[in-house]
Amino acid sequence: QVGEFTLFFDTGCSDMVARFDAIKQIGERSKLEVKGPISLGGVGNAKTESRHGVYQVQLPLHNGKNAVFTGVCLDQVTATFPLYPLKGKIQDDIIEAYVRNGGESNDLPMLPDFVGGDVDFMIGSKYLRYHPESIFVLPSGLTIYKSPFLNAHGGQGVVGGPHSVITEIYRVHNNGNTC
Repeated sequence: QVGEFTLFFDTGCSDMVARFDAIKQIGERSKLEVKGPISLGGVGNAKTESRHGVYQVQLPLHNGKNAVFTGVCLDQVTATFPLYPLKGKIQDDIIEAYVRNGGESNDLPMLPDFVGGDVDFMIGSKYLRYHPESIFVLPSGLTIYKSPFLNAHGGQGVVGGPHSVITEIYRVHNNGNTC
């Protein structure tokens, strides 16, 4: 049994980045490959250090197989995201647009109730085969995807893109900024 983890798919990142607390939680599904500390360079030539080194991890896919990733381990992968509710307005807007375009609502992958919090694993472009597949894009750009991983509610639904609910929560958590 593997716990629940927050995955963040990022094509601007090349490898996988793991959060140390998630590595501890995943136990035997992780293996230290290179001991830390390791110096890292990032966007804007920002420097950071991986005290924990490089790990290989195995995360279960919806089909019972495992995805294998290798990457650095940090105390924190990204800033903590606010919680964004997906059930309600966001899901309703996706379903309404999908049905209006001739789709059946039961064909859409099930979304979790919310997303956000601390990112446990950031999965970069080196692992595009494990990134979610686009199912439907609303005119606004809001997209529903089908992930090869199960979400917290046993579905494979993932969303990305703009929505008024997301914008408002972001604004509240970022002192009125909407970037």
